[in-house]
Amino acid sequence: MWDNTALHEQNIVFGDLHRPNIIVTPKGAILVDFELCERYDIDRYPVTMSTEISWPQGANPGALLMQVHDGNWLQVLKHDLNL
Repeated sequence: MWDNTALHEQNIVFGDLHRPNIIVTPKGAILVDFELCERYDIDRYPVTMSTEISWPQGANPGALLMQVHDGNWLQVLKHDLNL
């Protein structure tokens, strides 16, 4: 499973860590679509973000990007992938 430490140590949040943005290969996982990958507690979610995605609590249009949101995404992924 992806380890968010490298990004978070640089105060970066991936922001959109749901299944369509991850390609799983025999060697591991590849993240794609870095559109929301921005600075933690400085940059914000776009006001035009999709309402068709079940975003983590607090990840709302115009809200600050928070590292905890990546953690929430990881919990959902672990559950969905039975990890």
